[in-house]
Amino acid sequence: MPQVWEQQLGYLVGYSMSESCAVVTLTNPTTSSTDSAIIQFSEIACEDENEYMCEVAYAGSDGSTSASSDVANISVKGNPEQPDRVPIYVPSAGIEEGNNVVFTCTGNVGKPQGKFRWVRYRRNSNGATIQETPYETETTTAVQMPGTCTFNGTSKLTLKMEHLDNNAVVRCQVVYQDVPQDLNQQTNSIDVNYSVRNVQITKSPTNPSFAEGAGPITLTCTSEGNPAVTQTGYTWYKESITSLSLGTGSTYVINNVVVNETDNYICVAQNNFNGQTFNMNTSIHIQIDITTTTHTTTMTRTKTETTSTNHKTSSMKNEKGIVQFKIGKKETVYADVNSDSTQIHVYSTMNRAEDSRNSHYNEIL
Repeated sequence: MPQVWEQQLGYLVGYSMSESCAVVTLTNPTTSSTDSAIIQFSEIACEDENEYMCEVAYAGSDGSTSASSDVANISVKGNPEQPDRVPIYVPSAGIEEGNNVVFTCTGNVGKPQGKFRWVRYRRNSNGATIQETPYETETTTAVQMPGTCTFNGTSKLTLKMEHLDNNAVVRCQVVYQDVPQDLNQQTNSIDVNYSVRNVQITKSPTNPSFAEGAGPITLTCTSEGNPAVTQTGYTWYKESITSLSLGTGSTYVINNVVVNETDNYICVAQNNFNGQTFNMNTSIHIQIDITTTTHTTTMTRTKTETTSTNHKTSSMKNEKGIVQFKIGKKETVYADVNSDSTQIHVYSTMNRAEDSRNSHYNEIL
C-alpha cells in the first residue's frame, strides 16, 4: 500500500520539504525508484497548503490496477508582524471626561490567525505608570491577505474617559498562538479635559491665630484640572465683601495684619475648555487678635506734714509706688513722674483700666 510520510504538519512560508506524492499527476518525479516516487518542494508557498495523497497504478494478481495512500495535509504558517501604525482613536482631540473614545488597531496577525490584545497605561505627570489595565476579550476580525499566507486583523476598543486617563497611553499588542509577542504599537499621551477640582488653601505661617501687627500672612491656593488653572484663573475674596475681589493669582498676602482683617478668605479657581467655563471655591478663616500691652511706671507721691503748735517744723516725705496697668492699646507714659500731668495721666489710665473688663491695674505702695 502506498504511504505518504508527512501528515498533518505545518510549515513556514519558504520552508523546504519533500513529499512522496503530490495531488497533481506526477509523471516525472524528482526522485524515483522501483518502490517510491518523491516530489520535493524547494520553497513552500501559500498555495502549497493542501491535502496530498499518492496513488499507484499496477497490475495485481487479484486483478486490481491501482492503490491510494491516506491523505496528508500541508499547513503553511505565516509569522505575524508589528501593527501597521499607532492605534487611531476617535475623537482624537477635545476629549472630555465622560466621553467614549474608540481605538482601532490593524495589522498582520499571522497564520494561524492571531489576535490583538489591548493595554491601558495610566501615568502621572512625569510619565511614570501608576496603573496598568489589560483588555483580553476584545474581538479581532481578520481576512486573509491576497497572495500571502497570513491574515490582516482589526480590533477595536471603546473606553469611557476619566480624569485619570489624562496623560495615559493605550497599547495594541499581537498575540500569536496564545503567546503575547513583542510586536506592539501605542498611542501618544492622551489629553483628557476635565473641570477644576480639589481646590485647597494653605497659609504661612501656619499659626491658628495671629497677633495684631504680626508679619505678613501668605495664602496659597492650589487645584487640579485640565487645562490647569492659570494665574488669572484664581480670584480672592473676603466673605464679608464678596462683591469686591481682593485680587488674582495663586497667592494672596495680608500685609496689614490688623483686627479688622479677621475674616473668611475665599479662593475661586476657574478653567475653560470646549467653550465651557468651570469654577470651584474654598475658604480659610484667618483670626487676628487684639495686641495686649502691659505698661509699668513709677510714680512719686509727695506728702507734707506740718506741726503748727509752735510753728517750728515742717517736713516733706516722698513715697514711691509702682503702678501697673494693662489696656487694649498702647498709651504714652510720661518720663517725669513728679509732674502733675503725669499723675493725671496715670490715674486716668488706672481708672479706665478699672472700668474695662479686658484690663487690670495694680498699685503697689
